[in-house]
Amino acid sequence: MDRFAKLSIAVAIIASISVIAAIDRSFETRGRNSNSEGILGITALGVGGVGLTWYLAKKNSFKLNFNPNTLTIDRANPKLRQKLLRLIGDRKTANRLVEGAKISHRDRSINWLVEKVIYDLERDRT
Repeated sequence: MDRFAKLSIAVAIIASISVIAAIDRSFETRGRNSNSEGILGITALGVGGVGLTWYLAKKNSFKLNFNPNTLTIDRANPKLRQKLLRLIGDRKTANRLVEGAKISHRDRSINWLVEKVIYDLERDRT
């Protein structure tokens, strides 16, 4: 769990406690004006909920945009793709190796990943 998720959960928990405390105080002090505490608690709960929802949507956005019918190597440079397929001979295996490299190097381009797989294959064969 990354830092933002922990922060969002902490804000949601604190906001929930604040709302419960504000509701409890409003029952104890029926004669006094405690609306500002209730509004503050509900606002904090809303902010925490929105932050948590935003984080979960961001976290799952990669899954929503993933199309299992398109192979990773099909998006690579044709020359690199051809070289990789000559070394391996199987598209599914080539795609699996590139996907494995993507796990370790998420911030790299598809061409860099294919070059990395080619380099690793050539290195391991010598």
